[in-house]
Amino acid sequence: MNLLKFNPPKSKAQAIVEFAIVLPVLLLLVYGLIETGRLLFIYSSVNNATRQAARWGSTSGGSIPHYQDCAGIRAAAQAGDFLNAFDDVDITITYDHGPGTTSYDTCDGSVDTGVTPAQGDRIVVSVQADYNTIVPDIVPILSRTVAGGNPITATSARTLLLEVLVQPPKEPTITTILSDQPEPSEPGQLVEIVVEVSGTKTPPTGTVEITGADQNCTITLVSGSNNTSSGSCFVRFDSIGDKTLTATYTGDSKHDPSDDTETHSVWGPTTTTLTTSPNPSLINTSVTLQVSVTSAYGTPTGTVDITMGSTSICTITLSGGTGSCTYTFTSDGDKILTASYNRANDAFFFNSSDTHTHRVFLPGETTTTITTSPSPSLVNQQVTITVNVTSTSTPTGTVAVTTGGTPVCTINLSGGTGTCTTTFSTVGNRTLTATYTPDSAFFLGSSGSVNHSVQLPPTTTTLTTTNAPPYLVGQTINLNVTVQNAPGGSTVTPTGTVTISGQSSGCTTPITLVNGSGSCTVTFSTAGSKTLTATYSGDAGHAASTGTLTLTVTTSAVTGCNTVTLGLLRQSGGSMTVTINNPLTEFLQIANVTVTWNHDKGHQTGSDKTLRLQSVSLGSVFWTGDEPGPTSTITPTSAIFIPPGTSTLTFTFHQVFDRWDNTEQVTINLSTPGCESVVLFQNQHE
Repeated sequence: MNLLKFNPPKSKAQAIVEFAIVLPVLLLLVYGLIETGRLLFIYSSVNNATRQAARWGSTSGGSIPHYQDCAGIRAAAQAGDFLNAFDDVDITITYDHGPGTTSYDTCDGSVDTGVTPAQGDRIVVSVQADYNTIVPDIVPILSRTVAGGNPITATSARTLLLEVLVQPPKEPTITTILSDQPEPSEPGQLVEIVVEVSGTKTPPTGTVEITGADQNCTITLVSGSNNTSSGSCFVRFDSIGDKTLTATYTGDSKHDPSDDTETHSVWGPTTTTLTTSPNPSLINTSVTLQVSVTSAYGTPTGTVDITMGSTSICTITLSGGTGSCTYTFTSDGDKILTASYNRANDAFFFNSSDTHTHRVFLPGETTTTITTSPSPSLVNQQVTITVNVTSTSTPTGTVAVTTGGTPVCTINLSGGTGTCTTTFSTVGNRTLTATYTPDSAFFLGSSGSVNHSVQLPPTTTTLTTTNAPPYLVGQTINLNVTVQNAPGGSTVTPTGTVTISGQSSGCTTPITLVNGSGSCTVTFSTAGSKTLTATYSGDAGHAASTGTLTLTVTTSAVTGCNTVTLGLLRQSGGSMTVTINNPLTEFLQIANVTVTWNHDKGHQTGSDKTLRLQSVSLGSVFWTGDEPGPTSTITPTSAIFIPPGTSTLTFTFHQVFDRWDNTEQVTINLSTPGCESVVLFQNQHE
């Protein structure tokens, strides 16, 4: 049987021939792998050399800083060259100010003591290496040589480590929030946060930041005793709830930071309101007590206790901030009820309370009130009287109004109220009493009263003059007076009399009004601002009133003053008089009076017979004193005038004259315009 054979065995000659053909290819492949590995190893050596050299040169070193030890930097680079791919000349060492800057120095020779880098400067190490194939032109790998301009190059840079700062260890601290008051607080209320920070050796300094509030604050610590510091500041919260406050101490040069937390509650204020219905109520009837608790920060929850003195009425559990209960009062009178809100344990609200007065009536008890309008009223003016009768229901019946036992009117109630009108013909205060008479057995009678005043209609008094200014001393001035009804008063013309005051003379009797008016004349004996007052006395239908008129009275220039003379001096008892004759129609004002008398001729027994001048008068006393003499000049304290005609100037002494001689004399100086230079002189006596 013939078999089909695959891959028949080769002959030795054939195998040798085939191996001879394949061997060069295998040798070439092995050589390519060797060259590729050698190239990669050189690349790795160059990169490693630059890194090692830059790392070594960036450290501070010993007696010579490494960054100045050029030989040492090259040695560190050479330590990574395993195939002698580069020499010292292929190593370049430079310095720059950081990435992106140019070099400012090159490390040549063995030591570069001239380089003075700054903090942040770098050392830069570059290495160039040659690569040549062992058998050129056999593998497609090009040589890389310095001479050829394309060496294998690597560069590494490291920041110089010029100094190493070793900070001493700081003290640990403990921050504690000592208090946060008030606790709880209200929204918008300032809360004081007191913080203490303690160290182990010294009091900490610096600040503590308070956070967790809507308005936070910063505390500047104040050193205290026992290595502690403390301080406080104020925060504010805008909403209710449990808040977490954090106190963060930021530390200082000697102390580590620390912090503390504290939970702070913010509660909303509440308003509690208590009402009762019906109010008033009848004894032994059910009353509903309604409570409401409100807050601007939500709906309060919890309970409300209602008490009456020491008696507990009920406890209401709030729903939606409201609630109610019922109670029956077994006695009459005013009941003082107190509603006290008690917040729920998980509610952020303050407690509050309300006091309410509830009135309890006996069956049928009534209250009667009476008012008048207008009050006060005028004589014969219509007055409206209003009565109100109240009870637990609307009373019916009649109310009799009386004054002093005299009936005024009777009112039939409608809806518990009613009115009537009346007038009063005389002035005075009167008490009006309203007496309620029920028409049902359910109601009890009651009464009330009011004081009502009846007054005369007001009047207006007006005083005028028909004279035109100027108004002179001694001039006759015509006055007109008018009395009228004031607006809203009577319509009847006032009668009666008007009295004038404020004048020197004239119009001394009351003016009788005719058709509400009258007239008279007055004069003034002195100059100045004069106020005349007209006083109306009133009548049976009109109230009294007053009116005023102010005039400025002056003196006019006078001629013929020399015709005024002094009469003879006369002595009588303890006085001395002189007669003055003024033929003019004008009043003449006295500037001063000089009087001389025999001052040592008094009637007094013993050696002292001195006469002392005690008063001077011209119609009335215008000076008083105690002058010993013998001469005295009297200046009036107010304007004094010599009237037209004959008048008497009197000097009064403290005792009678003992003897009379020719030493007595009187000199009068005038100040009336036109008469200032005239002097009246007298030195004779009777």
